[in-house]
Amino acid sequence: AKLIVDDATPESVTSILAEQGGRIAVLSSEGDIFAIMSGRYSSGSPNIGVYKKGHVGDDIRVDRKSRSEVVRRPAITMGITTQPDVMRAFGQNKTFQSEGLLARFFYALPTSTVGSRKVVTEPVAPEVRDCYYHRVLTMLENLNSRNSRNSRMADRVPEGVNFRNSKNHIYNDIFNDITTVEISTLAMKRLTDFLTWLEPQLGPYGTFSHIADWASKLGGYVLRV
Repeated sequence: AKLIVDDATPESVTSILAEQGGRIAVLSSEGDIFAIMSGRYSSGSPNIGVYKKGHVGDDIRVDRKSRSEVVRRPAITMGITTQPDVMRAFGQNKTFQSEGLLARFFYALPTSTVGSRKVVTEPVAPEVRDCYYHRVLTMLENLNSRNSRNSRMADRVPEGVNFRNSKNHIYNDIFNDITTVEISTLAMKRLTDFLTWLEPQLGPYGTFSHIADWASKLGGYVLRV
């Protein structure tokens, strides 16, 4: 299975999702993915449907002469650390604005340290490095354990059924293991109180009126975090 992709077209991302149960991460230190979304490889026609559906978990269905794919409950994780000018260009794309893609990201713009950076910096503390290493290793081991279990499940697919054919939905049903996290009654009340406070802030005279499309999703973001 692929854990991470970078310079990939939306069609390629969709196919990878279909092949491995609807899970992928798009991680990069550059913003090329936004240029690809804008249509770098498709004559300038934006193609962002897979990313919007991968954000909310809506099923993806592709039925074309060249390929037919179904991805149930997809989840795409994106992490892009690029230059501010790239993000400004991303934010000015009219299609990204009108179709709500811009509202699906967290944004962070740290203060530039250029002019005050240290030439010689202290290395990462050994205990921090070791902790990070072991936590990432644990995540990978858990993933490998789950894939091994799902592979054993795949061996029990009825004879005559094409396991890898996503049209049968079997591949995605087996590999779309979803862990549900329940929140307490108190947490639900706090979330409800927050949403009750937030809603008026989205109106014409509200604090977030100028970014209402993004802020309207803030309740979901808070819950995810």
